[in-house]
Amino acid sequence: MLAPPVKTQQSFENYLSQLVELNTQSAVSMGPLYEQLWLSIATLSASGKRVRPTLLLTVFDAYDGIAHDAALKSAAALELLHIALLMHDDIVDQDLERRGYPNSIQVFRDAALHENHPSNIAQRWGEANALLGGDLLISLAYKLMALIDAPFEVREHLLSVFEESVQHAASGEQLDLAYGLGIRTPTLEDLRTMMHRKTSV
Repeated sequence: MLAPPVKTQQSFENYLSQLVELNTQSAVSMGPLYEQLWLSIATLSASGKRVRPTLLLTVFDAYDGIAHDAALKSAAALELLHIALLMHDDIVDQDLERRGYPNSIQVFRDAALHENHPSNIAQRWGEANALLGGDLLISLAYKLMALIDAPFEVREHLLSVFEESVQHAASGEQLDLAYGLGIRTPTLEDLRTMMHRKTSV
């Protein structure tokens, strides 16, 4: 796969890590539980294949783009949205790991179990925090897109495409759950549609 220059890729990694670090530092003032939520987000955001931002930045460089800040914001927004959907997906699939590390569900569940809370309460606590974490990242992703320094019409179009991607991904996740639980019986074409929608972000 084509990739942007190392300098551009490193600029993205620095931008994303600084963004998450800034939010993690801000979370300290809201208490240790909220800080822990952002720490779990930081762990998840520190790894990954970066397919979506890499594709965006590769195209940006191929066309000799000059709006570097806008490109970085857009790339970070895509990655944050992807991470948010992964966090929500872990709730749906009842997974406890992501990218080889304990996910937010497991981090908060295990902490609650360590404090001798009942397992059902600990599980709900873990899932609730994963849901909150995903919601926070979706909000942050939209904020980045809205702050892009571009004419109103350009930002309006970007946000429209962004929103359409979210809608497709949500409908794909819903179909996946419907098929997995036996609520609906899919055809081969239904499965293709579901996979296409789930990977649209």
